[in-house]
Amino acid sequence: MILSVAWSPDGTLLASIADNGTIRVADPDQNALTFQFALTVSIPSAAVAWSSNGDSMAAGVGNQVYIWNTNTWQLTHQFTAGDLDGFFTPDGALVEIPEGMRSITWSDDSRYVITGSLSYLTTVWDNEESRVSYQAYDGSGGGPGRIWLGDGWLGDGATKLNVFSGELILLAPDEIQNTFGIGGGPNATEARPNFSQIAWGTEFGYLLVFDLNTLYGVHGLEVTESVPPTPRRALTGISWNHSGEFITAVSRDGELYVVNLLTEEVASVLTIDGQLHAVDWNPQTNQVTYGGVSSAGEPVLETVDVSGIAGVPDDTPTTADTPVASQSPKHFQRMRMATHA
Repeated sequence: MILSVAWSPDGTLLASIADNGTIRVADPDQNALTFQFALTVSIPSAAVAWSSNGDSMAAGVGNQVYIWNTNTWQLTHQFTAGDLDGFFTPDGALVEIPEGMRSITWSDDSRYVITGSLSYLTTVWDNEESRVSYQAYDGSGGGPGRIWLGDGWLGDGATKLNVFSGELILLAPDEIQNTFGIGGGPNATEARPNFSQIAWGTEFGYLLVFDLNTLYGVHGLEVTESVPPTPRRALTGISWNHSGEFITAVSRDGELYVVNLLTEEVASVLTIDGQLHAVDWNPQTNQVTYGGVSSAGEPVLETVDVSGIAGVPDDTPTTADTPVASQSPKHFQRMRMATHA
């Protein structure tokens, strides 16, 4: 089963992590394997992300995060970012499950790596000083995962946390239920390429988009449908395109969608016979790579061109992160920020 995929910033190399702990980096155009790192473990979740300058790649497997220099593929750092025992018991559960990484993101200057584990541990790694600069159990860790906003601030769309001062900014309690009640818990998140917004793919099949600085809701879109009593199909992976105008999403039921954020159109691309758990949009093209497992138990890792779907232009834009026209939130009321000591 493929748990996580990520294209390099130049769109030439594709990284993936399987549920047996194997990390692979390949050059699809040359049909060549560039790098492989096998841990031989069984994991329920994993994450991989390239630094914004493309010089490093971080991968989270189990309770460990590994960082490589992508010019030499030498392992430069390794740090613990999850439960020390490698297993934890979720709230309300009766059995332990293996630890795993839920999210990995880099700061836009490629200095900090921010991780969130299944056990809700948030870790900030300073790649310049080669040390963990912050680590704490945090409700965002196993959920949305946090994004580096600058000057010590991390955001997840619902809260802002300063890891240097300890200051926390969050929504007023009466607004949290009204705003997030329709969405369910987030299974996957990703920041817009310019780090201004964050998207959540939720357990209830919604795509939610928030402004990372103001915490205002921008979009709340129903991606998967549900016909009672059939439960709604959960979104398990999402990815923005390079212009910031479109998002792809995959579901646990093997579906791939494209969402146009300008028109709020949701279009189905394909459905596999199996499950999908990961998706990434090539930052240079309209190619989208999705990963999961077939109904026969075989790993799935495929790429599709989504040009023309939901208004995706046939010719790839050359300007990254095209500004999206300002609009009033259609599905949310504006949210007040309350500072709590």
